[in-house]
Amino acid sequence: MKENKIPNTEVGANIYLNSRWIANLTEPPKAKDKFISLDLKMNDYILFSNIENSTKDEDNIALRNSWIEVKIFSQLGVFLTLYKNLN
Repeated sequence: MKENKIPNTEVGANIYLNSRWIANLTEPPKAKDKFISLDLKMNDYILFSNIENSTKDEDNIALRNSWIEVKIFSQLGVFLTLYKNLN
């Protein structure tokens, strides 16, 4: 996302990648560092992963059929896909 200059505030996600501060007992990140809530109608980008279970099946299907894959990351069975809205 950094190389494509996509700020976290434009990426919807149902995973908490930027919540390490909880385990470290430090201050939460600034708003500009947080991902926004996943909303297929409002987000320009979505970060989807197979490690979360809160994305609805119909949203997952819509992502695969109507959005473009920008980048896919995978390691040890964990997948992260950055999708871009075509609309």
